[in-house]
Amino acid sequence: MKKVLIAGDDPDMDTALVSLLGEKYQVCMAGSREEVLDCLRRKETNLLIVDVKTPVVKTLHLIQEAKNIRPDLAVIVMYIYFDQIQDVEHLLRKVADVCIRKPFDNYEVILKAIQQLEKRKH
Repeated sequence: MKKVLIAGDDPDMDTALVSLLGEKYQVCMAGSREEVLDCLRRKETNLLIVDVKTPVVKTLHLIQEAKNIRPDLAVIVMYIYFDQIQDVEHLLRKVADVCIRKPFDNYEVILKAIQQLEKRKH
């Protein structure tokens, strides 16, 4: 069974994602950078869904560390509007497979997650 790790801080959105993805995939939650990295070290994980927080640099570093641990890891980032949106989007697209700008429909995230998971062989 493919595994998804959600690193978010919006309880309503996180619960919805867990509920919808949990029907087909094993889903774990992580609240901090350390929890994300620990989970990736301990468990085979196919997809990381991360909510970009400011400063953006911290999230970029987290994604890079996650990919160092799991090179085949797919990453979906969800982000809110930033003043320098083009620069931020450019940086995010370098490290993530999919970037989704808030506000969004949870089903958009689910569809993108399923697409990324189905691309992965294991």
